[in-house]
Amino acid sequence: MLYAIQAGDEGPIKIGKAKDPQKRLLVLQTASPFKLRLRAVCQWNDKNEWLLHNALKEFGSSGEWFHPTEEVERIVQMMRSDEFGLCMEMIGASEKAAPKK
Repeated sequence: MLYAIQAGDEGPIKIGKAKDPQKRLLVLQTASPFKLRLRAVCQWNDKNEWLLHNALKEFGSSGEWFHPTEEVERIVQMMRSDEFGLCMEMIGASEKAAPKK
């Protein structure tokens, strides 16, 4: 599963993959001085994590963390709505990277 976790209401957003995003949130929270919140979880294929990271690299903060720009927020909203095709179209990725259902 792919997930989006944000530090606070306006902090950076981590886009990653985990079998259990809720557990991942708890692990990340222990090392964070900021309150983290799970913004989105979707069943997209894990390969799409790389596609998202690559498409958002110009908005990168550190590692898998991204500044909460309009573009990053749109991706998070598409993850929440499970709009895989629209998301892949937006980032210019191939439909061959189909979601895992």
